[in-house]
Parts: sequence; structure tokens; C-alpha cells
Amino acid sequence: MKKTIILFFISALSSIGYAQEANKQKELGITFNSLYSYGIAYKTGTATELWRFNTVYGALDRSTRTFDSLTQKNINNGIGLSIGREGRNKVANKVELRYGFDVNFRYSNYQQTSDYTNNSANSSRKLVQYTPGLGLIFGFNYLINENLILGAEILPTIGYNLSNETITNSNGTKNNFKTKGVTLSGINNNMALITLACRF
Repeated sequence: MKKTIILFFISALSSIGYAQEANKQKELGITFNSLYSYGIAYKTGTATELWRFNTVYGALDRSTRTFDSLTQKNINNGIGLSIGREGRNKVANKVELRYGFDVNFRYSNYQQTSDYTNNSANSSRKLVQYTPGLGLIFGFNYLINENLILGAEILPTIGYNLSNETITNSNGTKNNFKTKGVTLSGINNNMALITLACRF
């Protein structure tokens, strides 16, 4: 009798483990919310709960503007990393509700140089920012087919920004400004993050 009970429990545990393994899924995709902000998203878990890992390359932008004797060059780039937990509920035939949270970190670097043809007032500005934060996830998935997903989400985020700005004047003197403070982002609809992912 004892052997029968033991064998029953072993069989039951094996069945549960097999079912959980069968329900596991992974997703790999690209994310973007503008032409200058894109990244890679990887998710792993089950159909209703997943761990998410995002890398976002933001504001990879270079520009040059000329005004009479002035040439102004701007370089703006940054990177963001996030780890979070995402839950999902099916709300329609091909639509899923997404919700959860992210712990994130962002780094940005902005540089501007102003050059005059007569070198009379050349100057430069550099701004470096570090922003750790915590964000909420709210969005939807549309299942194009069983392996391809189109998603959209907003990420209201509260962060703590540390900024270091250096301004170099035409005479070579430098002024340094350091600031810090709480920031809120991701509330505007224009900041919606679009994801196109493959499920496997």
C-alpha cells in the first residue's frame, strides 16, 4: 500500500512538472517608440506570467545646423536597461491585457558644440544623466498568429535623476553644474512602447 501511494505521488509530481514545462514560452522581439529610440525585448515564463528583460537604445541622434557664421553640432545618445515581471489575461479572441512592473536604469549623454568661422566665441556643452527608476506596465497584445505578437504599452515611471553638466566658454573656462531630483515619465500617450515579438 505504501509503495502504491509513493508511486502515485511520484507520478502526480511528474505530470505536474511536465505540464508546467509544456506551458512555458519565450519571446524575443524589437521595441520602439520613435525613429530614434529602439531596443530588444526578451521574455520567458508561462502564458500568464513572464519575466521581462529589455534593452533600449534611445535618442541616437546627430545633427548639424548652420546660422550665418555659426555651425552648431549636436550629439544625443543613451541606453536603458530594465528587468520586470509581466502578467497577462486574455480579454478577446486575439487580444491580451498586459500589466506588471519594471526596475530600470537609464543613461544619456548630450553634447553640443558651437563653432564660429572667426573663432570669436566657440563654446561647448556636455550633459550626462543617470536615472534609476521603477515603472508600472499597462498595455495590450494583439496575436497576429500563434508565433507573432504585436504589443503596445505605456510605462508610467518614477525615477531619481543625477545630472552633471559642463559648459566650456570661448575663453576656455569651464562651469560645472550638478543636479538631482525625482522625475516622472511615460505618462504621455506619445511615449507608448511598441513591440513586435516572435514566440517560441
